[in-house]
Amino acid sequence: KAQKIKSRLSVDPALAGVWVQPLVVLARQPQMLDVHTTMKPFVATLERAVQVISDPTTVDVQRGRLPTDLMTRAKARLSLEAEARRPRPRFGPYRTRELLSKSEDRAWWSASHEVMGTPVRLEVIEIDPVLPRDEQDRRRTEAYRAAKVRAQLGAHPWVLAPESAFNADDGSVVVVHPDDPSPDLEGAEDQLASWDDDTRRRFVARLANTVAFCHDRGVIHRTIGPRSVFVTGANEPKLGGFARASITRHGTGTVTPRDWGALGLDFWMAPELASGNAGREADLYALGKVIGHLWPGGAPDELADAMRTLTDPNPAKRTITAKALAELAAPMPPPPGAPGAAPTPGALFGERWLLQEKLGGGASGTVWKALDTNFGATVALKIYERADASDEVQREYQALYDITHPGVVRLRDGLKVGGKWVLASEFLDGPTLRAAMAPAAEWLTWDEAATITMKLLSALQTVHPPMPRILALTVKSGLTDDEQVELARLRTRGMVHRDVKPENVVLVDGRGPVLVDFGLAAAGPAGAPGGTPQYRPPGIAFEGSNPDLDLFAVGVMLHEMLTGRHPYTDSDPIAGALEIDDTLDPPVAALLTQACSPDDTIRFHSAEEFIQALAVLGVDEVPLPVPPPDVTELVAAIRRAVAEQRWDDAEALCPSDWDLVRQQIQDRRELAERAGLVEPLIEIDGLSITFTGTRRFDNAKNTANADVGPGQSRVYLVRGPGSIAVEILDQVADNGERWVQGGDVHQSPRPFDRLGHGLRMSANLLDGRLRLQLA
Repeated sequence: KAQKIKSRLSVDPALAGVWVQPLVVLARQPQMLDVHTTMKPFVATLERAVQVISDPTTVDVQRGRLPTDLMTRAKARLSLEAEARRPRPRFGPYRTRELLSKSEDRAWWSASHEVMGTPVRLEVIEIDPVLPRDEQDRRRTEAYRAAKVRAQLGAHPWVLAPESAFNADDGSVVVVHPDDPSPDLEGAEDQLASWDDDTRRRFVARLANTVAFCHDRGVIHRTIGPRSVFVTGANEPKLGGFARASITRHGTGTVTPRDWGALGLDFWMAPELASGNAGREADLYALGKVIGHLWPGGAPDELADAMRTLTDPNPAKRTITAKALAELAAPMPPPPGAPGAAPTPGALFGERWLLQEKLGGGASGTVWKALDTNFGATVALKIYERADASDEVQREYQALYDITHPGVVRLRDGLKVGGKWVLASEFLDGPTLRAAMAPAAEWLTWDEAATITMKLLSALQTVHPPMPRILALTVKSGLTDDEQVELARLRTRGMVHRDVKPENVVLVDGRGPVLVDFGLAAAGPAGAPGGTPQYRPPGIAFEGSNPDLDLFAVGVMLHEMLTGRHPYTDSDPIAGALEIDDTLDPPVAALLTQACSPDDTIRFHSAEEFIQALAVLGVDEVPLPVPPPDVTELVAAIRRAVAEQRWDDAEALCPSDWDLVRQQIQDRRELAERAGLVEPLIEIDGLSITFTGTRRFDNAKNTANADVGPGQSRVYLVRGPGSIAVEILDQVADNGERWVQGGDVHQSPRPFDRLGHGLRMSANLLDGRLRLQLA
């Protein structure tokens, strides 16, 4: 707030020299509060605050009373006189515009992002503080469910789910929905009436593929109906309405019969939902109903048969999977070599590009390594499959056309060939940043990680809108007409990448990190749906175009580079808690706490600000580690061999200079062989606990995070299916202190690898035995 006041005053040159001092006034004295030494004079009780304001000399700040004329100008700039105006609530970084609807426990608002102007719809769900605590928690979990679905699914062009949710100051939950104009099936009746059979088939196939995508990732929709299926202008489906979805990997329970009745009849309700049991078969039932909805006069024979199977009252008889329905409904593909056929290696695409190797693919298209026969240059050729890809091609083309920064991939061409849109960019010979990070490689040093971060921020500084000026205008009150026009123009300048992550950073030897894949880049207040949930901050709209997206992602990657793990629990910035690694140096931890904060007012607001914060800590630019391109696949093969206890194979795969990895394989082998000679103490549900021996320690952290030692560790090994192998240490210091902690987790899968990040221990007596529970 002090910065905002200073910014408002500085617009008037006569007030540019006025000093603004922040002062935190405590309503009451807390029992425990840590305040940095430099801030102690400016954190005061009510009584102390009165003294400081009356006599600033007590804290030795710059002082002196303003002359009357300057005081008048300052008051005018700050609008200190009270004004009566109709209140419009503000939720997090969003300013509301209009109340769209309101019910007993929730309200819908149209809103926009305060800085970038992104239009969104906010669903504000009230949590009554009078309710019992467990009921409050239940309703809050329910409110977060749709946002958790988006985090579970990741990016998909045909999934329309809220990208974020956050707690408001009043305790309510705010769910951020896209401001998507696509009508639902009920509102698109006129559009559907003009479709031919191929268009209807393609719609069913893509919707079925979307349902299969959700099922593969553990999400069951359960309430698919005309109001949750949306129709784009290109006649493609989007699946929304995930408020009652089951997230099987998160253990969410089913919905009771009473709840289903309360939902009304705006979805295709499978018969078994009356009992409260809603599995994947309920979604298959709805897909059958979609066929009947699209062909009211009767579907083609094979689809009519599929509809009868999918809508059978007995769920066990719905034997057609969503994937099988997608294959059945899809229009017949053209024969190989015909126009529109799928590209293959060795083919000459568009009579220009010789396709050499498929590098990747997704819902929008495929990326190939290709030779441009016109110029003899090797390129990365992205071939789009979607008919409406022109907007995406145009975005990426415009984003990269004028940029020549070494940290941004260079564009060569963007055009339509043989009915398909293509983008050709330089081919970067190098691995992604993911291959240089733990566990594929050793953790990066501070100078290596900071150098990569500085170079990425420099690239983003070139790409992003001019944030310093935008922020200055945003905090200014009473903008003139010219300033309003300037702000609108600045918001559309530059680009936001919107999908910064290690997989989209290529390490090029001698050049450094290069940012690639600008397919989701956008200028202005909004972009296309998409992005990677693990690298998106809470509170940013599904279609938001805000530099905050990229800066938060850079902060998350810096933490991963330094520690090998995500800074949020469960890698979930929306519902997880921020846990900066406590082994980092305090200045580095403080920088990461700011960069990765769930609160947008705390995070860095521009690449320039982030760069300055890094520079203060000191960064010596060093040569960057560039692992071989296939290192990720090699590490995966080694891990599979270790998980299956094929020790000789694992060591044979390990390069001679991978001393650390080789030592880990040998340690794991010795541990497994030693444990195999001892009878397990306990075997429960496929897990066994074996005592493997004792070892001395000079120093260890106890449960209070204090240094204790020397002492002795009694080591137990927990083993389970697959690659589960976790050491539990019974620590006994020579001074008599005793506690239990996690040891090596040996690359175990989640949730077992979390045990290596720290444990909470509880103890209780049970039948004369001391039972310790590690959480």
